Amino acid sequence: MADKTFYPSFNYGFARVYLEFSFLGNNTSSSLVSSVDGVDQTVVASITRSGAGVQAVLLGPREKYNKVIWAGASVDGSTGQRATIGNIINEGSSTLPIGFTVYTWATGGTAADVVSAAIRVSLCFRNSASGMK
Repeated sequence: MADKTFYPSFNYGFARVYLEFSFLGNNTSSSLVSSVDGVDQTVVASITRSGAGVQAVLLGPREKYNKVIWAGASVDGSTGQRATIGNIINEGSSTLPIGFTVYTWATGGTAADVVSAAIRVSLCFRNSASGMK
């Protein structure tokens, strides 16, 4: 057996909640909530397209978290499209759920809708403000 150094797994931070899911691009229409995969259908309340490559996602009413620590998105497939997350809203609200915008671009860097590929979303939330800044 070769020498190996095993490192223990650490999770720094307090009360982290991870949310990962995907939804299908719907070309020039809003993506359907029924296309959400990887979570209970009630986790995502709505997905609204407001322009080329812009999808606003609102999480369900039970998804009220204190702060988004990390957010990322990607597009499946070989088209070279990219995705990012921005405009996070309702952080720190005890009554309104978190919302955010997924932006998608074509290979050349211009805003572009995703025709039928999966858009994958990964979020990390701070679920408590206890002792944290």
